[in-house]
Amino acid sequence: MHGNLDDCAQVIRREGARITLKFDPAIITPAALIGRITANHPVRDLFVQNPPIEEIVARLYAEERE
Repeated sequence: MHGNLDDCAQVIRREGARITLKFDPAIITPAALIGRITANHPVRDLFVQNPPIEEIVARLYAEERE
């Protein structure tokens, strides 16, 4: 898997066969992204995680300052 997946997801970490992606659900739903990935790559296991609440709050405050 390359650094980006059709500009809808970004590879942020690789650990052996494990790849961590970052994506914006306002751009692509988790289900649609999973569909694209599994159509093109073999997947043994999958985990979808929301960002920690601290990260969300920090982003909101950063947006207010802009």
